[in-house]
Amino acid sequence: IDKVAQHCYTALPYPDIIPPDNNNRRDVGFLDYVASLPRWEADLLQDVTEHQHATCSLYTALTSKSSIFAVSDGGAKAQFGSFGFVVATQDQILWSGKGAARGDPIQSFRAEAYGRLAALRFLKRYVQFYNINLHDECTVLSFTDSKSLLQRENREWDWTDYYPGACLTADHDVLRMLRETRKELPFDTSCTHVKGHQDRLNSAEPLKWEAELNIVADRLASEALQDLVDTKRIPLPMIPF
Repeated sequence: IDKVAQHCYTALPYPDIIPPDNNNRRDVGFLDYVASLPRWEADLLQDVTEHQHATCSLYTALTSKSSIFAVSDGGAKAQFGSFGFVVATQDQILWSGKGAARGDPIQSFRAEAYGRLAALRFLKRYVQFYNINLHDECTVLSFTDSKSLLQRENREWDWTDYYPGACLTADHDVLRMLRETRKELPFDTSCTHVKGHQDRLNSAEPLKWEAELNIVADRLASEALQDLVDTKRIPLPMIPF
């Protein structure tokens, strides 16, 4: 079973990869690579977008002294679930993504976990595709507004292995893949809580950057959720999820 799972989770890199050109913002090669990933992962990342107004590429940011923000969000309504995420530097969004959170029953916790997983899988595949060696002073910071997700993720992170009963807990599949993804990343990144929906607060104080990014991620998740509701399209569970 482990060999089968490993095969499902592994995609061969493309040969002769050329770093993205800041003068040509349409990064088609990477998007083709995403489409070639195992079905569950290609589905997870099928709606990622590079922001054309950005003055630098993610490649440039990862290979220079910088801070990378990965902020995700998720939501659920009735039998529908969705997620959104953004990847940004200290002052501009470079990439964003959104999609459907699969599984039954679907709840906001699972949708939040899907969003965090999507953001980290995106970074893993981007670094893998371009064979990037991160700059020694490049840090990757990740944020979620779900305290319950953070608590469970941190608890399971310390486990040396999964005991049989853990495989029967709700949302085990997403949490385990999230844990395995963090272990596979070529950089260290813990997750920090950011208070959600701060755009609804009546405050004269400017929002922190991660709070602004959370608002964008929430908007993306809401767009994906509304699309599911309008089309009445219920995403089916997908192996290995």
